[in-house]
Amino acid sequence: MISPERKAKCNAYDRHRRAVLKDTKTSVDVSVKKFRDIVKQGPICICSCCDQLWYKHSVVNAWKLRESQFDSAKYLCNKISVDDKEWICRTCNNHLMKNKLPCAIANGMSFPMKPEIFDLNELECRLLAPRIAFQKLMQAPRGRQLKTHGNIVKCTCRCCSHCNHITTAA
Repeated sequence: MISPERKAKCNAYDRHRRAVLKDTKTSVDVSVKKFRDIVKQGPICICSCCDQLWYKHSVVNAWKLRESQFDSAKYLCNKISVDDKEWICRTCNNHLMKNKLPCAIANGMSFPMKPEIFDLNELECRLLAPRIAFQKLMQAPRGRQLKTHGNIVKCTCRCCSHCNHITTAA
């Protein structure tokens, strides 16, 4: 037989344990929801130093760096992105705060400028494509992610004739 004191102690312990587990479950749900809210938009901020795309929580406003480190401001490219502000990633910010050269600049890495000729819509891209792929896309039974089903057939096409028609029509 269990004494009434021992039984009351076990019941109190069980109630406390259930409350902790319930709080843990809700805190996990809250954390997952917070994470999904953060990454919902995708990487949209452009680092003014290394020119990479970052999530909003991975960048800081560049004016803080400009105010504190006058020498480091020469490495910023004045790229305005989200909310009409200039952003800098935390990696570049940490390097510049220590008066070090960021890795992207030290290695000479940058994205080349995109020529205006590449501002094509989807139809123009498909007309100029040297190969057109025909494939069957299906949803996977679990996860509903798209996957290819069956053979993939690539048809070559002569884009020169398309180009001639496009230039004569313009």
